[in-house]
Amino acid sequence: MIPLFCIGFTACSSVPFSLGQYDYIAYFAETPPVIDGVGNDPAWEKAEWRPIDQVWLGGGNASASNLTPPPAGTYSGRFKIVWTEDRLYYLVEILDTHLSLTRINDPFNEIYNDDCLELFINEDGKGGMHENNNNAFAYHLSYDGINVMDYVSGQGGNPNFRNGYIARNHHINYAIGNRNNADRSNVYTWEIEMKVFDKNYPIGGNVNYPPVRLTDGKTMGFAVAYCNAGTSNRREYFMGSAFIEGANKNVAYQNAGVFAKLILSKTKKPADSASSIVSLVNSTGVTDVRHHTYASIKALVDEAIEIAGGLEGIVKFGDTVVLKPNVITTVYGWAWPSGVRIPAGAPDAVTPTAPNGIVTDWRVVQAVAENVRMIIGAKGQPGAGKILVMESSGKGNSAQGTATQYANVNYTLANLSAVDEILTLDTVGGAFWTNPNPDVLPSDILKIKLDNPAFDTPFNQSDFGGNPMHPHYTSYDGQGNYFVAKQMYEADALICIPVLKLHTTAGTTGTIKNISIGASPPRIYGNSSNDIGRNFRIPHTESNGLHKWIADYYAVMPADFTVMEALQGVDRGPLPPAGDASALKRMNSMLASRDGLAIDVVMSNIIKVDYTKVGHLAYLTNRGEVGTKPGKRLIVRGNPSNITVLGNIKVQDLREGVNFHGSIMSGLGGNISSTRLSARQLERPAVSITSAQFNRQNLNLNLAVSANTVKADIFINGVYKESINDNFDNIIIGALNLGSGSYNITVYAYTNYMAYGEASVTAVKTQ
Repeated sequence: MIPLFCIGFTACSSVPFSLGQYDYIAYFAETPPVIDGVGNDPAWEKAEWRPIDQVWLGGGNASASNLTPPPAGTYSGRFKIVWTEDRLYYLVEILDTHLSLTRINDPFNEIYNDDCLELFINEDGKGGMHENNNNAFAYHLSYDGINVMDYVSGQGGNPNFRNGYIARNHHINYAIGNRNNADRSNVYTWEIEMKVFDKNYPIGGNVNYPPVRLTDGKTMGFAVAYCNAGTSNRREYFMGSAFIEGANKNVAYQNAGVFAKLILSKTKKPADSASSIVSLVNSTGVTDVRHHTYASIKALVDEAIEIAGGLEGIVKFGDTVVLKPNVITTVYGWAWPSGVRIPAGAPDAVTPTAPNGIVTDWRVVQAVAENVRMIIGAKGQPGAGKILVMESSGKGNSAQGTATQYANVNYTLANLSAVDEILTLDTVGGAFWTNPNPDVLPSDILKIKLDNPAFDTPFNQSDFGGNPMHPHYTSYDGQGNYFVAKQMYEADALICIPVLKLHTTAGTTGTIKNISIGASPPRIYGNSSNDIGRNFRIPHTESNGLHKWIADYYAVMPADFTVMEALQGVDRGPLPPAGDASALKRMNSMLASRDGLAIDVVMSNIIKVDYTKVGHLAYLTNRGEVGTKPGKRLIVRGNPSNITVLGNIKVQDLREGVNFHGSIMSGLGGNISSTRLSARQLERPAVSITSAQFNRQNLNLNLAVSANTVKADIFINGVYKESINDNFDNIIIGALNLGSGSYNITVYAYTNYMAYGEASVTAVKTQ
């Protein structure tokens, strides 16, 4: 196992703790941005956008109990932050289709009831109440580009205060640009510089009071928020950058304890600071995949989960967790139920319990369930959570459907002892939908609206080849309406457990397709009342929108974590011919990640499929964020320069040991030559270390890399430290924790297709 210095995987050596979902690392700006409301300065290029999408007050009337967000298309917000030694800098982009500025000439008069931006800052990062003091500041920025009002109550008689507000214009300088630009109508770019003051700042203000000097590693509390007023000329929504626990979300103006962390880093921004971790672990104890026992499989699963960051923070005590395996079918040739049975073991297995590579081995599911059970509580323990296995196969009917497929591959409660229930989606939704009213739903179905869907063109009935769309099938209206199983969607966590397979239509079938097709309720999306397959009513060619549909459904209901079985990889999938042992690739590995897109890109590189040609991977890469639950949006990354693979085997070494070569991609409109990785794409990068020198605080590295290099992973004495995706000739890595001595520095350079080159050098630290 590779020891990990970074825990939480949002930042590395300069951040000594796990980062929460809403925490932010701000990187040092060598040259500060110009405050002109344009936002095109080089300082912003490497800063990460974060959304302002949490509803603190909602419902159109600033309700604390109705947290309905603004109507789609009327509002969106996002921000970036960088810093220098004497300023914080914010870049904020707001889409607001109706500006209400009735109080713009009197900012002391309920400025929050106009459209305005709010910036919360707690200098020492310790939280605490701040309504009557300067423990934290709650700056309200007006659209006039001048006034900055801080909310501080309890100052009756002080001439500098009125209606609970004091002007802090000398704290912040800002400019607003792009208003009603022809290409970006209703989009407003706020560029802001802020002086940061400590809690001893005089309550009444003092223009001579010095701001805090900002330093590398400093942690503060922060939030970015937007007061969204409307035609009522009052605040209708209050949107924030962090999720706030409890029923009352509107407490940031009083309590700095609800702020997220803002961490300042002077280290050059590594790729891993905006990177997703994928673990890739190859079995060393069992060299023949056919000889695995439950203990050996669980050891692989445990290690893959740990390297990928663990399940802590994803599940907690008392949670309901859904496990979604891939049990697509248990007969060859789709000849259900009379076809040749897929054995519980592989066709060439020497024991009946070898993984078959077509469906998820039950032992992998049990191993994942045991990891979950350790966190959510033991069965029978008061308050403990529940684990549900949920799936719907690709073939069968309500009489002989997924339940029969489960039994064929040993999915029983005796084997899955950590699981509470093994459920099918076959009958969710009641009777087969032939002419439904999409607004009158069965109690076990939810209709979810996805903003900005990729699948944005309504289907014609002829597109279904004899299986016409339902007359009221709004999931095909191009408006982003999708139907999900309520029990799965409302679970506290969804863990996907697919099998690594090539797919002749979709290119790959990993995390994303396992959710998007396998979790779609067949009573709604099934082929007929007697066929739970979804290959007719869900488009299955790219010309009809297959990859757009897959991307959208996953964006509606993404996996919180993936454990991907790669004991037997499958070529010519999802279902090779009966007895075709050559389609099974003995990979003897396990992958895991918190990012379902990143792990699918890694899978694509393993099976030598050009990830850029797999439509649903490209659509989700462009989307960048998935999830439709309030307070639960997941960042996904599909660019290999922002994906770090850790484990005891590298992608290139694994794929060179197997050979995926099946014909693919009818669904992409391509062919084997246009979608396979070429010899040139598989070329290794060149890397050399031109210098490696320690000072007391840092390791300074200079690399010379070939043009096909997109990232580099840095190891010190075999311990992973950081990933870098730019400025290879000037890398600074925090080393304050290292004592004097000689250290082996190893660098692995990677291409987009995860071919790698390696270089090592010894460097001595003397202080």
